[in-house]
Order: sequence, then C-alpha cells, then structure tokens
Amino acid sequence: MPGVAVAVTKGTEIIHAAGHGETASGEPVTADTSMAVASVSKSFPPWKADQPRC
Repeated sequence: MPGVAVAVTKGTEIIHAAGHGETASGEPVTADTSMAVASVSKSFPPWKADQPRC
C-alpha cells in the first residue's frame, strides 16, 4: 500500500503529524519519513498559506 505523511499546522505550531501506509520497501510511514517530492511541488498553488484566497 502506498504511504503518506500528513501535518496540520496553525501558524508556526504543528497541531498534528502522522504517517499512514508503507514505503516501497515495506517500512511503515511515520511523520518523520523522508519522501521524494520531485516535480510534485509544481502543482502547489503560488499563494502563501497565511493569506486569504480569492
């Protein structure tokens, strides 16, 4: 099963961080698991998270 690490923040505070699933090698994913981002970051919106969206 593919894995994902998720973090919920409020300002600069981490409210919740967790990992779910497994890595390609079968290790469990945790909040501290390193992930390869590659070109995925291109799809992130250009607005800053602390500014309201239109």
